[in-house]
Amino acid sequence: MQLSSATNPARALHRAAFHAGVAVRPYLRSAAGFALRSRSLVRALNVVEARMGQVVLYGKRDLRVSDVAEFLFHDVEFCDAFQWRCRVGPGAFMVPVDPSFPHPRPRNDPWGPATYWRRVQNRRIRAFYERFLRARPVGTFVDVGANWGMHTYPFAAVRYVCIAFEPQSPCGDFIRRVSKLNGFTNVEVVRAAVGSASLAEVPFYESEVEAFSSIDERHVAAFGWPWRRTTIECVTLDAYCQAHGVAPTVIKIDTEGYEWEVVRGAARVLAMFKPALIVEVSAALENQQRLWDVVAELGYSCYAISRLIGGRYPKEPFRPIRSLVEFEEAAKDHSETATFHDGEYESEADFIFLQPDSDVLAGR
Repeated sequence: MQLSSATNPARALHRAAFHAGVAVRPYLRSAAGFALRSRSLVRALNVVEARMGQVVLYGKRDLRVSDVAEFLFHDVEFCDAFQWRCRVGPGAFMVPVDPSFPHPRPRNDPWGPATYWRRVQNRRIRAFYERFLRARPVGTFVDVGANWGMHTYPFAAVRYVCIAFEPQSPCGDFIRRVSKLNGFTNVEVVRAAVGSASLAEVPFYESEVEAFSSIDERHVAAFGWPWRRTTIECVTLDAYCQAHGVAPTVIKIDTEGYEWEVVRGAARVLAMFKPALIVEVSAALENQQRLWDVVAELGYSCYAISRLIGGRYPKEPFRPIRSLVEFEEAAKDHSETATFHDGEYESEADFIFLQPDSDVLAGR
């Protein structure tokens, strides 16, 4: 017999703790706001969070010390920017905590870069990067759709050569700002889109929310935020890598529905260098199938990354995918924003594709 929440002691305790936390939150946030006025206290908090942030407080929901810190500090207003040290695996880097990032109030998210790799939806990719960097400590990281550069910095911190493709000027400026802050001379920002053909100018649909911008107009419009049409140069990875002598070790692709076009334009790179791929799949079903056919033919193993929020921590955060049917189902199962447009299914889910000699997830 299953106990109700009224008679289950564990559930009653969790509920009591939740309500107690809500009750004292204003007082704790007042203390947090006071702490942020002192740079010495900020540095001390940063040290504590860096050392203890990954300590698990409640394993079933992957509640960690860093979640408590975010609960206390994330919405606290402050005036002056300061620096925050982040660590992902063997590398550490500084990011600004800036009250005007990425836009002035009320559309700001000052703690966004500092908490990015602590957030529950990003922990699986972080875990993969940490494993990969231990196995492959030297190489070249290509970030297609770099946005604010959060995937670039862990690789730059261990001296990977990093190339960040990002069409949006504010994002590119921020990557340069972080690179200057850390003394990264190994990061190249390329203001261009990446696709299946090299073109001097292609339409680019720039959303007010930078994470939603894309070459795919329908994809951008579906989010419901205001956007504007601009133009941008488009390159292929094949052409760029050949022209600049780039041999990618890892390629991350997050292009809001345009990932198939990126892969089409990287046929030579994938066949020659067999880089690890981290791909957010946001494309329509037909292009998902095309993507699967290419990577399967090249001998890649595929893993779906679970990043659902609010449920229990998954037993298999990296689930092996062995067929097209499993790939399509995983896109639905793992998607936060699965939608239908004009009768076509679109997903948003993360996948890792690895060759046998770089498969750090095999047997786990």
